[in-house]
Amino acid sequence: MDFGVFSGITVGIIIGIVVFYVKEIILLQGRRYNALVYFEMKLHTLLSTLDDNQFLIKKGINTKGILVILPHELSIEESRIHEIGRITVKNKLVSLALDLEKYNNSLRTAIAGFQGNIENLKLDPLGLNSKEKETLLNHAKEEFRQNLQEIGTFGGKLADDIENVLVEVRFFLKKDKSRIPSTIWQRHYDRKGLEKWKIEDRKRLANEIKLVQKKNQERRSKFGIRPDSRAGKLR
Repeated sequence: MDFGVFSGITVGIIIGIVVFYVKEIILLQGRRYNALVYFEMKLHTLLSTLDDNQFLIKKGINTKGILVILPHELSIEESRIHEIGRITVKNKLVSLALDLEKYNNSLRTAIAGFQGNIENLKLDPLGLNSKEKETLLNHAKEEFRQNLQEIGTFGGKLADDIENVLVEVRFFLKKDKSRIPSTIWQRHYDRKGLEKWKIEDRKRLANEIKLVQKKNQERRSKFGIRPDSRAGKLR
């Protein structure tokens, strides 16, 4: 085979390999960036939903009678976490996913336990009189309120954790636009710049959250649901 022909074939193969890997790098960067976009929206949704849950928990704590609360469960798609390229963000999302499941389990357990206590009081194996039933009912309600208080406190911490991750997601969304260099050198970023961003973006995020909470309150008011002034803050 002529050397020139052989060289041409070799160069063609090399160019083909380079083009292939460049395309793969671009696709990888696209997936990583899209994952950041997804989690920015998802974390905002979680904050809004958690705000609704905190409201319901406050009402449950301060209601003298029996209030049936139906909070929303909070979750994120763990399969999407693996699409994140930034290891620090990925680790925080994994930790957050575990805490969300703990939160959901706590709510399920507290509600199921209270409902079980109420159902047991409908039975009368021991021939309890009305006063004794009332005492047990009050005890069950107080236990439920204490559980809700603990869950509400945990929810406040959870909101803070969600905000922390969201701020980092927004930092890398700004940094990791679909550029090949940001894929190749993705591990390198200005840590001082990130810390400065966290301070500044937390302020921006706080204002955004206030607007969302205001809209949530307006939505509840349309259905005749108003905040209880005795509830205090769980955050």
